[in-house]
Amino acid sequence: MDVNLKTWVRWSMGAAVLALGLGASAAWARSPHFQNLSASCFDEDTLAVSGKDVGLGLPDNSQVTVVVTADAQCVNPGNNAPKANNKNDTPDVTAVEAQGIYFVSSGNLQFSINLDATMTPSCNPPMTIDFTNVQVCAYQYYPGTPLNCSTNFDSLYSCP
Repeated sequence: MDVNLKTWVRWSMGAAVLALGLGASAAWARSPHFQNLSASCFDEDTLAVSGKDVGLGLPDNSQVTVVVTADAQCVNPGNNAPKANNKNDTPDVTAVEAQGIYFVSSGNLQFSINLDATMTPSCNPPMTIDFTNVQVCAYQYYPGTPLNCSTNFDSLYSCP
């Protein structure tokens, strides 16, 4: 066998083994999931959602968009949607969304997003805004297929 051919075969085999090894470790390391998810009222019409997305398997400084969605509803002290004539323009349930761009560090990222529900007409005390169906999704390319989503928010959040 020619010396150049032997060198090329050795180099090719080494590169193939290296590529397989790197590909397998990157695939094995990717297991995205959220940790320490929390939500609380920031003020009378804002839900603050924060947490950590771990196991992303992405290189440092990769850009990830975190999107928080929820349903918001203005309710009176009797836990009913207002029915007065001046409130008829207020939908029973309003879908709200907020997002932020975060950067990966060591395969993880921390986020904090404020989700505002602006009601027209406004939802003034003693009425509150209830947030339900809160969902958090992380996207490497937004819009597109999410890296992961969580609906682990079983609670109703009444603000204030």
